[in-house]
Amino acid sequence: MGCSQEVVSKCGSIKVHHWAHKRTEDCDTWSEPETEWHREWKNKFPENYREVTFKDANTNEYHRADIHTKDGVTIEFQNSPLSVEEFNQRNRFYKKLIWVVNGLKFKNNFSLKQHIPNPSDALLNNFEMSEMLYFKKADVLDLGISEPRLLQVYGLNSPELKGLELSDIHHAFTWNNKRKGWLQSNALVFLDFGQDFLCWLRKREQILEPFWYIQIVKKTDFISKYSQ
Repeated sequence: MGCSQEVVSKCGSIKVHHWAHKRTEDCDTWSEPETEWHREWKNKFPENYREVTFKDANTNEYHRADIHTKDGVTIEFQNSPLSVEEFNQRNRFYKKLIWVVNGLKFKNNFSLKQHIPNPSDALLNNFEMSEMLYFKKADVLDLGISEPRLLQVYGLNSPELKGLELSDIHHAFTWNNKRKGWLQSNALVFLDFGQDFLCWLRKREQILEPFWYIQIVKKTDFISKYSQ
């Protein structure tokens, strides 16, 4: 253990057998009971990438990263809600951080909607997006308004957007009672709804307002990329 504290074996009939700290002083204050979901994710990565300890030279506090790759990327698998304060602390502590969030707890409040074009497509460089509606940036700047209802609307059949196609991996989405902290993160956030892909929360910066969308990432590709 990174904190060098004494541990005892826990081999009961309810929880998975594990080691637990006999004393909690000086332990990682961010640690939480591991679920099977948490363990399954960690076991997909090389053993030497798991439970890597870091210590803050100024405060002497230490924290264990779920996964830390040879390229300096930290991956945290988050099962339970975080306070805003703790969320921001972790984002600051780890320099290159990726969150994988267990979305099963709010799966009924989240749904993928229609496919959308790739928001990074060069054909959209001069446009603002609102799902399947598009507005010229020049119009927004000229009118100086914050509501798109007064702007001329363009669609995929507009001559200006000829050639723009729907993407197989980009979606609009709805999220009722959304957990706003994940939308405010400077770190990458991937939602895991128990399928063979992750939902990467992505943001397109715009003049009117940011446009949030989902990019689908196969779990096998994610694991392969960060297991090298």
